[in-house]
Amino acid sequence: MPRQSAIAGQIAPIIESFILSIDDLHAIIRHVSDILSAVDLAVLIAFGWLMVPFIRIIYSFINAATKSNKASDKKNEDSFEKSYLYFVSDHLSQISRLALLVYACDCVVVAFVSVGYKAEIVSNVFAKILYTSWLARRFSSLKRYLLGKVLDRAPNNCDKIQLLNRITDGMVYALLGVKILEYLSVETGLALGSIFAVGTTGGLIISLASQEIAKGIMSGVEMATSDRFYEGDNVHFGDGTQGYIVKMGFLRTKIRK
Repeated sequence: MPRQSAIAGQIAPIIESFILSIDDLHAIIRHVSDILSAVDLAVLIAFGWLMVPFIRIIYSFINAATKSNKASDKKNEDSFEKSYLYFVSDHLSQISRLALLVYACDCVVVAFVSVGYKAEIVSNVFAKILYTSWLARRFSSLKRYLLGKVLDRAPNNCDKIQLLNRITDGMVYALLGVKILEYLSVETGLALGSIFAVGTTGGLIISLASQEIAKGIMSGVEMATSDRFYEGDNVHFGDGTQGYIVKMGFLRTKIRK
């Protein structure tokens, strides 16, 4: 019995598996048309792209003192952007746009499933990752807004607030990464241990690299919170390095001569 080759004779079957027959095309059209709804699409498009402009027009119409006063029109526009009505409508708009992406993903998955591919779990994983990433971004935006309010009241603590902003960003995206891995683990049955499983040598290398990164981060945090250096300061170190501090980060500090 001949030994199975690694590449020879394997490429053509792979290409042929992607070639669709007339029956496959009919099956795709039939199954996708079963889940498509003009009402669903109209609602998502209306909420995603038309709701905010419509509410802005109504808001401006109600609050405009005089239609001919451009300064008043500009003031009404600015007040709408800062109103709770805009906050709610804008978030509903964003959620609707994400829902339309999930809708499109559902259609693609149905098309693949109708021709024999096992892709049923893709929609759930895609939706969870998409909305979790959106929530992480919204939380990050809220955090920056609150820190901006604190900075307005205490401008002298600019460096500490920037450090807190970076730390919280790191925590948010680290949690996001863990949550995505959790979704993949639950939906696909892929154990997280298998993702991080490495040999003894690989584990030792990762351990040493992690220690160096942790030391660098702790040094950066210590320098940023020590109140000895600030961005914009002119510094001169013992090794001859001198210049203006352009940016202070966790792992490195940029100095411009």
